Amino acid sequence: MKSIHNIISLIRKGYQRKDNFIKTTYQYNLQSKSFQEENLFIFLNILIKEGFIRGYRYCKELNQVTVYLKYESNGNQAITSITIISKESYRKCITTKVISQNRLGVGSTYVLSTILGLKTRHEARRLNLGGEVICTIR
Repeated sequence: MKSIHNIISLIRKGYQRKDNFIKTTYQYNLQSKSFQEENLFIFLNILIKEGFIRGYRYCKELNQVTVYLKYESNGNQAITSITIISKESYRKCITTKVISQNRLGVGSTYVLSTILGLKTRHEARRLNLGGEVICTIR
């Protein structure tokens, strides 16, 4: 999840600077490279699907990801708040019961790490899955 936490921090900083895009280079451990890359791209695809970013581009030769930030027509940023919940020192897990009772904040997108990979709260609810809360996005 380290690469996801890094991209979250970069997105936050990019919005603070009013950038149109952010670039980052990753140096992966060869043994876990495909797993971290896969989770990073799943996370970015969730952000696209939920309407928080315009898209991304991955240059394999440079091992570089460019994320295109999204702004509304009035100039406001698409992401007003993005908060990392689970960290290496603290893991926050929720059960299917908590998700199905909708005790989580309304209007927020929760990204969960489940046994089937990264899912939004709504996808986890539909699949009857619990998991570790990675971040919340508004």
